[in-house]
Amino acid sequence: MRPLLGRRWIGSRVRPRSVTELLADQLNTAIEAADVVGQVCLGEVDAQAARKTMRRIEHEGDRLRTQLMTRTSSALTVPLEREDLIRSSRAIDDVLDILRDMVRELALWEVPTGRWSQGMLAPVVDSLRALRRAVTVPDGQAGQFQAQQARIAARKVHLHYQQGSRRILVDPLTLDTVKQMEVLRRLLTIEARLMDAADAVLDGIVKRYL
Repeated sequence: MRPLLGRRWIGSRVRPRSVTELLADQLNTAIEAADVVGQVCLGEVDAQAARKTMRRIEHEGDRLRTQLMTRTSSALTVPLEREDLIRSSRAIDDVLDILRDMVRELALWEVPTGRWSQGMLAPVVDSLRALRRAVTVPDGQAGQFQAQQARIAARKVHLHYQQGSRRILVDPLTLDTVKQMEVLRRLLTIEARLMDAADAVLDGIVKRYL
């Protein structure tokens, strides 16, 4: 599992995180959350045990978002327009919340894992990583390209939803298949929030650099 970016020490002092670093850190928490869901779906991690991990990740995400909002309001200059920073941060926070809900449902409903869930988080992680690159590269044109890559990856989430649905519906309709479909539908909301985040980052880059 990927470690979260920590604070950087300079001598005995802690340098405050910049707006860019905080947004990248927030994206890292969402990536870590997606990894946890993926591990549960593969049967590598028990869903009940994963709930504790997700609570820690969610708490860290909330802390980072609060710091980001504070820094955004007080900083003299920001890497993107403030409105777009807030939009992107809110969308990323929504993605984290949905991933938390997926783990909760997998645990409470005792949803069987299997082929239907394998790889379904891959485009989510790809989109989040592209967003992280978009907000950290110093060049505006490169940032635009990465934001567009995030959009492309987000669109692939729908394809994975369709593939998972077909795998589920091959079997007779049972309570377990209904549970699986309910968890899978969460991908559609994640797709929408990722598109929102990518649009906000892209808008902010265009306004700032063009």
